[in-house]
Amino acid sequence: MSFTQNDLENYLSKFDLSASAMTFIRQASLGMSRAVGQTAFPSVVTEMQSQKMMSSVNLESQTGELAYALHLDFDGGVDAFYEQPPPVDCLRTDQNGRAVLRTYRADFLVLHADGPLVVEVKQHKEIAKRIKKYPTDWIMCDDRPVDLPAKRAFAEMGLTHQIVVNTDLPQVRVSNIRTLLKLRLETRRGESDEMALAAQSLSERSALTIADLATEIGITDLTPILQLVLERKAFIDLDGQLLTQPESCWISDNQAVLEEVLGKRADERTVSRGALISVAIVPKRSAAEATLKKLEKLEKEPSSRSARRWRKEMRERPDCTPF
Repeated sequence: MSFTQNDLENYLSKFDLSASAMTFIRQASLGMSRAVGQTAFPSVVTEMQSQKMMSSVNLESQTGELAYALHLDFDGGVDAFYEQPPPVDCLRTDQNGRAVLRTYRADFLVLHADGPLVVEVKQHKEIAKRIKKYPTDWIMCDDRPVDLPAKRAFAEMGLTHQIVVNTDLPQVRVSNIRTLLKLRLETRRGESDEMALAAQSLSERSALTIADLATEIGITDLTPILQLVLERKAFIDLDGQLLTQPESCWISDNQAVLEEVLGKRADERTVSRGALISVAIVPKRSAAEATLKKLEKLEKEPSSRSARRWRKEMRERPDCTPF
């Protein structure tokens, strides 16, 4: 079901937005403020069919805007998003140091569950050039790029502006999201029993590879397992391991446990780093959960007798992680 005008008004009612912010958002919902590809910069125009918006999304780069749009389509915390929202006036500094009024169009307006965001997607190299060329307009703050004129313009409306860098969108994550979005379109019957078997098996394990889980429950079609990931009943390392490589993609129904298991070889991270992990060193489910409780207690009660004993044990095994 698409995001309707009633949905939009219900969304706006949840936040204390200024009149100008609501006008901006409503205008963005009506359609793009300009056709993509009509810029002074070279771009690759592409199109994506959004499941969330039930419409085509027009984009100007595959590694930046397309990757981010896929992320938005998959993100359960995003209610809706619009490309090419209305322009705003920004007071920028030109090469001669003079203040000039420029028209600026962001790439996306994102209606997130926590509030609306205006987003610009930029290549890392382009950001570095702008910071060097326009140091009064572009800065780094807390390791994040900031377009100060755009930030000020939207702040006057009460809206947040942020820059998303192409390096924030790993190719592995994009590939996994594509796989899961494709699965979301497929409707198959008779998989509930297989999903239940997979969930039961996961509940008895710390973590295992998708291929091993499929073998354990006697299936060759991985759809029931991937459905658990899609419904967030099971977890994988979206950024580091490919669903299309089930022999090296680890899965668990406990995200904290999975992160600890994969963290055993954090210094050897690769796209298929699951292959570096021996099944022999993965703890049993009960042991993993008990260890997580100990680590939590260690953080909350660092001076307890148990905490001192556990720290001593960790010092005696410098080759191991705390987990």
